[in-house]
Amino acid sequence: MGIIECKFRDKTPEIYMKFLTLMLLASLVYVAACSTITSIDERGRRQTKYFQSEWDWFTAGVEQDIQAELSGKQPPGRERTWQQYWEWRIGSIESLSKEPEKKVNFIRQKRTEAGLPDVR
Repeated sequence: MGIIECKFRDKTPEIYMKFLTLMLLASLVYVAACSTITSIDERGRRQTKYFQSEWDWFTAGVEQDIQAELSGKQPPGRERTWQQYWEWRIGSIESLSKEPEKKVNFIRQKRTEAGLPDVR
């Protein structure tokens, strides 16, 4: 038996670096996309908000959902009513989130301020 040569041995570091570069770029795009919320204002113009922390992102999302509910839009996701949506969201926060009490209290406070009924 002779020696078997691997044709790709010389290319391995190059392929590995390309893979790592691609993964880094994909991660940066993901982080950039997750730190913004784009909405449409009353004049039909796009508005993009950038967030410094998870709390900023969370509060802006809650306020955006409350505005959508007040304007009569359908709730996001599979829920058919806003009541179902908020029950699902609060349940998710309670089971998966850091600081669940703070987040649930924020939702309840903002809904009360907007004149919407309490959830659960």
